[in-house]
Amino acid sequence: MSQKKGFLDRVEYAGMLISCICCAMLMVLTNTDIVLRPFHIEFYLANDLNGYLLVMLIVMALPAVTRKDQHVKVKLFVNCFPSCARYFALLQHLLMFLYVTALVLICGYLAYSSGMDQLISQGFLHTPMVYPQSGMVIGLLLMWVVQGQLFVDAARLLFGTGAHAAVTGPQGE
Repeated sequence: MSQKKGFLDRVEYAGMLISCICCAMLMVLTNTDIVLRPFHIEFYLANDLNGYLLVMLIVMALPAVTRKDQHVKVKLFVNCFPSCARYFALLQHLLMFLYVTALVLICGYLAYSSGMDQLISQGFLHTPMVYPQSGMVIGLLLMWVVQGQLFVDAARLLFGTGAHAAVTGPQGE
C-alpha cells in the first residue's frame, strides 16, 4: 500500500508542478502583452498560448484535487443517509471512475483524430491541435489513475480488506 501512496504522491506532485509552471507562464505572457500594448506592439504568442496554458493549468491540477477530495460537490446525501454513506461513497467513486474513463477515451480519440487529420489552430502560430489535446489526455489519465485508486481504497474499506484510507480519500478528510 505504501508503494501505491508513493506513486500517487509523485503523480500529484508532477501535476501540481506542471500547473504551477503553466500559471507562471500565463502570468508572464499576459503581463508582457499588457506592457507592450501602449507601444502598439502586438504580442501574438500571448494571444495563442494563454488558452492552452489555462486548460493545462486546470487539467494537470485534477489529480491533486481528486485525491484530496476538493471537488465542488454536494455532501447532502452522505449527511442525510449515514447508514449507507459508505455504499454511496463507493458508488460515487465508481461513477466518477467510469466518467473519467469516458473522458479519457473521448479526448484520446479527439487527439488521435486531430493528429491523423493534421488539424492546426486558427491562431497566429498555427499550433498543431494534437499537442494541447495530448496534454489534456495526459492530465485526464493521471486523474484516472488517482480516481481508480480512490475507488479501490473505498472498496477495501467497505469490504474490510485492510485499507487504511477513508471513504472520501486517503487523507481521511
